[in-house]
Amino acid sequence: MKISGLRWWVVGLIALATVINYIDRQSLNVLWPEISVDLYPDKTDDQRKEIYALISVVFVFSYAFGQALFGKIFDWVGTRLGFVLSIGVWSLATALHAVAGSVASFAFFRSILGIAEAGNWPGATKGNAEWFPTRERALAQGIFNSGAAIGGIISIPLIAFLSVYFNWQVIFVLVGATGLLWLIPWVVLVKAPPKSHPWISEQERQYILTGQRNQDADKDGNFDEGYNPGVAKMLSHKESWGVIIASAVIDPIWWLFVFWIPIYLSEVYGMDVQTIGIYACFPFVFSQILPLLTYAGLLVVPVGAIVFAEHQIFPRIGYTRYWSRYQDYAHSLPAVASWGLGLLFGFGLNYLNVMSFYYLFIPTWFFTIAVYTVLAGRYGAKKSYPEAQAREEQFDARVEAYHRQQAEAEPVVYKDHSAFSKILTGIGYLALLITLVLAAIVLFGSADETAYVANRETFYRYVFICTIIYFVTAYWAMQRGKSGAAALA
Repeated sequence: MKISGLRWWVVGLIALATVINYIDRQSLNVLWPEISVDLYPDKTDDQRKEIYALISVVFVFSYAFGQALFGKIFDWVGTRLGFVLSIGVWSLATALHAVAGSVASFAFFRSILGIAEAGNWPGATKGNAEWFPTRERALAQGIFNSGAAIGGIISIPLIAFLSVYFNWQVIFVLVGATGLLWLIPWVVLVKAPPKSHPWISEQERQYILTGQRNQDADKDGNFDEGYNPGVAKMLSHKESWGVIIASAVIDPIWWLFVFWIPIYLSEVYGMDVQTIGIYACFPFVFSQILPLLTYAGLLVVPVGAIVFAEHQIFPRIGYTRYWSRYQDYAHSLPAVASWGLGLLFGFGLNYLNVMSFYYLFIPTWFFTIAVYTVLAGRYGAKKSYPEAQAREEQFDARVEAYHRQQAEAEPVVYKDHSAFSKILTGIGYLALLITLVLAAIVLFGSADETAYVANRETFYRYVFICTIIYFVTAYWAMQRGKSGAAALA
């Protein structure tokens, strides 16, 4: 039996494992409001949060340790058995949450979960390198990374939905069983690496293996081994430290959302688990929309570059602005070509991994300016168009004369400088100032949660009054100005 496109089935299973990974880790975060009341009814809200924080810290440290541990495990036992160990252990650990009844037992099971879940990422990367040629690895990486996005988005609503029908113990068992079920198609489908897999076609096998070959630098007829430095060697490169420092700065923000959004919605807004499932997924949704907005932004960067070149650069280098209009072009071919080449340049840099996608705007902008300047010069921007420019100057003069005539016909603007109107305006600005001060007190002057709630209630009470005062005084002052203008007319 041969399976067409077997490598895509493999990466699809890895993406599904990543979805399950996020569902497993998010289960406790969503269910904790219910769990904490069930297991610790005699504790205060702050004490329950301290317990949750301790359990979360144990998970994070275990997760960090598991990254290094499972990287070695996958190198030792291979992708197939490595995923069996990783997902098998984390699924069992998730299911065992159902029998946890103390801080120590929760911390222990979360620790096992963190260590085992960390194996998903080195395993996915190794599976990508094993099953895909170099030219397709970026696409494969994007496919299994999409599992994290999908898992982050659906995990919270899914757990909330299950909580309608099951208690938290059953939910942990169901989520853990999902990972164990995933093992069945994985073990059946991924029998061996592509070099010796019995179900892969010979054409696909050669396509994968040929695309993975390294260079033969020493010309001995054998392909050289890939670059495989040790930890000390990697840490000696400044690029490694750049990645480490960037991750150390960004990851805590992400983990803050992952761990605390459900708890925040429960305590501050009194939401139950089902309502949390609706709102808590929005950070994950918008984190995935951001790249789409970046793509949309890159589409208009060349347009801005073309406009800037024509209006700011051309007059300074002796080119003619509006040259395409002077030649009666319906469409400016240099502008369209520059836009297309700019996009090709920007997306090409991203495809070649020259720099992060979010930094492509500036080089794309400069590249498009250079291309448009060259193309426009060849198509006629270097020439002068005295007759067309004279006609345009005459038209502009007529427009300016018309605007001057319209301005002279406009009534004189009346400005109300009376003392009472100034008092009304001052009261309006004072209301705005009070609103800002009260908002600053809520944000920066709340030492604890009790003070925050009190300051927030004060803000709600007085800002409503200030808003009414502002609109009343502003409207009153505006009407006084209109009455004065009518009297002057």
